Amino acid sequence: MQTKNTMGEVIGVVRRAWTAKSLSALIVFLGWGCLWAGPWAGAQPAVDEPLSYRELFEEVWTVVAENFVGPAPGVDWFAVRDEYERKVTSARSDEEAYRYLAEMVALLGDPLTVLRTPQEVEAALAADDPSRYEGVGMMLLEYSDGTIVVSEVFDGGPARRAGIRKGSRLVAVDGAPVAGKSVTEVVQAIKGPAGSTVALTVADPQGSERTYSVRRAQISLAAEVKSNRLAGGIGYLAIPSFSQGTEVQVLSHLRRLYRTNGLIIDLRNLDGAAHPGSFLRIAGLFTDEPLGALYTRRGLLLLQPDRAWQGGTGTLGVPPPTRLDFWEKPIAIIVDGTTALSQFAVALVTGLRESGKAVVVGRGTGPALGVGTGQGVRELEGGGLLFVANSQLVSLREQRVIDALDVDRVVTFDQAYLEAWYRGEDLDIETARQAVIELTSR
Repeated sequence: MQTKNTMGEVIGVVRRAWTAKSLSALIVFLGWGCLWAGPWAGAQPAVDEPLSYRELFEEVWTVVAENFVGPAPGVDWFAVRDEYERKVTSARSDEEAYRYLAEMVALLGDPLTVLRTPQEVEAALAADDPSRYEGVGMMLLEYSDGTIVVSEVFDGGPARRAGIRKGSRLVAVDGAPVAGKSVTEVVQAIKGPAGSTVALTVADPQGSERTYSVRRAQISLAAEVKSNRLAGGIGYLAIPSFSQGTEVQVLSHLRRLYRTNGLIIDLRNLDGAAHPGSFLRIAGLFTDEPLGALYTRRGLLLLQPDRAWQGGTGTLGVPPPTRLDFWEKPIAIIVDGTTALSQFAVALVTGLRESGKAVVVGRGTGPALGVGTGQGVRELEGGGLLFVANSQLVSLREQRVIDALDVDRVVTFDQAYLEAWYRGEDLDIETARQAVIELTSR
């Protein structure tokens, strides 16, 4: 699965063109749409039309062969073809064919390259909408010692009204201890019909326990940009998503922070949604320099921030950005584990950090599969889905693959961090605020 040119050769060509300011010539690729493994397959076959296992095999094998950018050490994809073509084409049912295909793709050992069977896709579609559910309105995470910690309590939700505080440790649900259970198991135990009650036993950071009777309700989640003015004349901007339309929210909030001395950009708890055009518009508010490029099997796609905003801001009545909207003051970016899962977020953080426009605060991620990697999706005949790692973020400045999220000021998620949460404080934000103040005083 070798590419025609090595990654280093392609980066070198693009970097030389960038240095020569020939930015329009840098898009070696055909366009954003080509980042995906392929177009949607279209309408599903009629119920009485059997699947062609040979065609299905050819599609899956070829999409991986032409798009996969992962390392997959020791995997000979052509040898895999010889073995699995026979298995798939001789399958005696759709389920068996898909099982062999999923097994074949799993040989790559890449977390972003997986095949979901029609049954798995159907189950996922039948699951509850994650943005609307019946529960108590809080988020949980597993602490390093295995205990379950309340990491967020939604404003106006049942948990907040009951008095449960961020930073508490969850001890029991309806009297049943949560020790030894996964976060997913505990969440399912807490959810229930709106109007019903659930008893939640929590402990404060010192270990004092209390049980709350919480009446469940319909919870609606929306990824909304938030902003605030902090002490020292520092602006705070939380960006939870790069979904379409988010750029208008960011621009509107950024204008409210115009007279601040510096800015904190909070990229924690990202929802994973990403629209390339919206992302590049957001990036354009902070820099006009390329944020790197996406390496693909067909070449490189430059991540050039968009400052023109062609088409304006839609029907929302927000004027498009002008020169005064482009941020030139010090920036600190807060990151966590969810930040590293977003290829665009890693590009923004790394690009601003490499150009000296920002310092990074929080908890980064060392070199790992999936960091800085993009994923394409292909709908298959019969209803399955093929996900493929099809692009990798690269640095044009340093001519390297970005497979880690580096930070300048590490904030450890420890007991002191939980105690600050419980007091209503945030050590990430305070560390970032101090960093921006130091930058403004230079």
